[in-house]
Amino acid sequence: LTHNMASLSLNDVFSGVKISQFPPPPSGKVITLPADMTVEQAVKELSKANILAAPVYNPESTEEDSWSTKYVGVLDAVGIVFAMLDSYDVGAKHGFWEQMAVEKKFGNTKIGDLAGTFRWGPFIPLEPDSSLLDALLLMGKYGVHRLPVVEVVGDMTNILTQSSIVKMLNDNADLFTLVGKQTLADVGLADPAPQGVFSVPIDSPTVDAFKLIRDKGVSAVAVTGRQGLLIGTVSARDVRAVLSSPKLFSVLSQPLSHFFEQIHRLEADLRSPAVQCSPTDTLQAVIAKLSTVKIHRVFLCDKEGRPLRVVSLSDVISQYVVEPDNYFGSYFCHGLPVGPGI
Repeated sequence: LTHNMASLSLNDVFSGVKISQFPPPPSGKVITLPADMTVEQAVKELSKANILAAPVYNPESTEEDSWSTKYVGVLDAVGIVFAMLDSYDVGAKHGFWEQMAVEKKFGNTKIGDLAGTFRWGPFIPLEPDSSLLDALLLMGKYGVHRLPVVEVVGDMTNILTQSSIVKMLNDNADLFTLVGKQTLADVGLADPAPQGVFSVPIDSPTVDAFKLIRDKGVSAVAVTGRQGLLIGTVSARDVRAVLSSPKLFSVLSQPLSHFFEQIHRLEADLRSPAVQCSPTDTLQAVIAKLSTVKIHRVFLCDKEGRPLRVVSLSDVISQYVVEPDNYFGSYFCHGLPVGPGI
C-alpha cells in the first residue's frame, strides 16, 4: 500500500488493492488434496506441511475446468481430531495414529466422502483481480477464515488467511490512523460478552477443553486458575501439537497444566499464549499484539484479570470496512458445502 492512498476512504483504499499483490505461500505453492485420498493419508500430509487445512480437489477434473467443478471443499484436520474425542479412551496409552486406525468412521474412508461433515470448510474463492475489500468483508463480517485465490479456469495461486490480513493492517498502520486510534470501548468491543467467556480450570482434563471448543462451536476457550483469573488458552490450533507429536493424544486425559508442559518441551511456538487487553487499548494496539504474537484473539479482562469477552481477528478486521448495499449479491449461492461447526 502507498501513502498517496491515505486521503481516500478506507473502502476506496482497499477496493484499489488487488489480492494478487499478496505474497505466495512460504513453500511457493498451495497444498491441495485429492478427494480420493484416505483420511489418514490426508491428515499425514497436513501434518507434514505443518498446516491444519487444505483445499480438496476432484482428481477427475481437468485443467480447463472451472473452480466450482475442480474443488469440492476444504478439509480441516481439527474436525478429524474433534470427531475422535467421543471414542477417546482415557485409559488408553496409544497415540493419535493408532487411535485413527481403529476408528470405524474413518478406516479407508476417502476425504471426498466427508463433504458436509465434521468441520468441512466452505470453499469460498476469490480471483487474483478481486480486491482487498472483498477479502476484508468476507473475513471481518462473515467470519471466513481462509480464502483460496483461483484463476477463472480453476488453478489455485494462493490462500489468504485472517493472519495475513492482520499482518498487512499492522505493517501499514500509518495509513489507517483514523480507525486505528479508536479504542475498543469506542467501537463497542469493551462490553462483557452476554454469554460470558467459555473457560476451563487449569486442573481440568485437556480433553474437556477440546470438547468445549467443539460443542460450543468456538475457536478457543480460556484457561483459568484460582478465582477465575486468566492464565492461558486452548485453541483449535493446538491440534497442531497432537499432529506434530502424536503421542500427545494419549495424555489428553491429563490436566491442562501437564499438556502445556509437554507442548513447551516440544516447541514453544506450538502454543498460543493468552494475551490480555483493556477497553482503552486502541485497535492498532490490538492488531499489533495479534500480528506480533501470531494469535487469533485477545481477552478483554477486568482489573483482577478475569476474562470478560474475546476480541477476535474477525472483530478487529470488521472495524476497517463497511459493506456497501448488496455488495456480494448472489455470490454466496456459488459456495461449496459447509458442514456443522463451521
